Amino acid sequence: MCGADSPGGDKKCGLGLCCSAADWCGTEPSHCGAIVAYPCQREFGACEVTSPPSCSGGSNSTRKGRKIGYYRGSTMRTRECDQVTPEQIKLESFTHLYWAFASIDSKTFELVPSYASDVRWYPRFTALKMSGLETWIAVGGLDSANPVSKHQPWSDLVASEEKRSKFVSSAAAFMDRYGFQGLDLDWEFPGVPELGGHPEDTKYFVELVKELRNAFGTKFGISCTLPADLWYLKMFDPKGMETYIDWFNFMAYDLHSANNKHNRVAKPQADLREINRMLRPLWFAEVDPAKINLGIPSYGRGFTLAKEGCTREECKFVGPSKPVGCTKVSGLASNHDIRKLLSEKGLVPTLMEGAAQKFIVWGDQWISYDDDDTTETKLDYSDDHCLGGWMIWSVDMEGPKRAYEEQPGGTVRINIAKHSASRDSAMVQNTGSALVSSGVSVASTASSIHTATAT
Repeated sequence: MCGADSPGGDKKCGLGLCCSAADWCGTEPSHCGAIVAYPCQREFGACEVTSPPSCSGGSNSTRKGRKIGYYRGSTMRTRECDQVTPEQIKLESFTHLYWAFASIDSKTFELVPSYASDVRWYPRFTALKMSGLETWIAVGGLDSANPVSKHQPWSDLVASEEKRSKFVSSAAAFMDRYGFQGLDLDWEFPGVPELGGHPEDTKYFVELVKELRNAFGTKFGISCTLPADLWYLKMFDPKGMETYIDWFNFMAYDLHSANNKHNRVAKPQADLREINRMLRPLWFAEVDPAKINLGIPSYGRGFTLAKEGCTREECKFVGPSKPVGCTKVSGLASNHDIRKLLSEKGLVPTLMEGAAQKFIVWGDQWISYDDDDTTETKLDYSDDHCLGGWMIWSVDMEGPKRAYEEQPGGTVRINIAKHSASRDSAMVQNTGSALVSSGVSVASTASSIHTATAT
């Protein structure tokens, strides 16, 4: 809540959002006072809808910018098949690869490997760096299976100047020792009591980033993940961090899954219409779009439907999709395993135009995912909004690089090199794609996005 009726009567909206007459922060006209009878509370937030940045005209700011790939170190510990070693990552034209994850020691507050076995893989991972490609270490994440990293002590760390100092010095030593060139901060999430957070996390996180930059100078890079969900995003201060951060990785996925308790209908997990809305708080906060990388998943989210034969969006579901292939996780399928499903079952995907995702259905199983076609649309959107790059979670879910050539249905993979081209050349390369052959144009998708924005 915000405004005069909030606890204490002085709660302002974070991120420069509007405080509605009903005491809620948001970005919609209803929050910002468009309805005369329900004016916004000007002393507690903005009272105008902020327009998104615009770089129309083929800026290629995203395509010519950063291309970041996260690599899950756990792939070598937990996958029984289709493991992807560092040497098997399809490098294409990545500018940065991140090892996910390292952890924070809850006693010393130093940066440490999440597992002792990770250390033997570090040299093989950092050996991938070359001119134009850097290897970074990501710390944090939500690895609840690991007792070291579960509910990592972020809040305790950032609240103490002494503990921050220990972390900063240990991070520099860690990267020097193992050959990493930058540090990615993946705190999920500040200010959430269930995850050990406190309201003061927001300001103290800025202090940590500032002290990291002062210590690192230009020797090491610094980035930070940002959640798409405003419930979590509101506890970040990206504008306050912007001066000290090289860029932010916006996690524009996992928007819908079988974990949803309400409105139990199958929806695309990375719907571009929703992503467009979820980026708005960053524009209210006046964050530089050139520092934002759009996240794209290399996996699908799936559901078990209540009835077979439903071949559309928003079918009722009763639970997560069944484990498939080597992913072996309910409700999730790697792009590598989706390629196998397309080939083995002869499935034909359906393009959800406005969402810029595809889905496949067989029996009572429904899975949405991104591929080359939908990625192309999302990069067009990102270029039009001046974003500085894009990132993939995670490269190991594309399968080992030999699998790209060996398996049919290869368009499910996200081809980094292809999308690095300019929009004009990419459109020429895509002439035979499903996006074009189905008669769907980028303009029609953009129209759907702008329509959603106006509602």
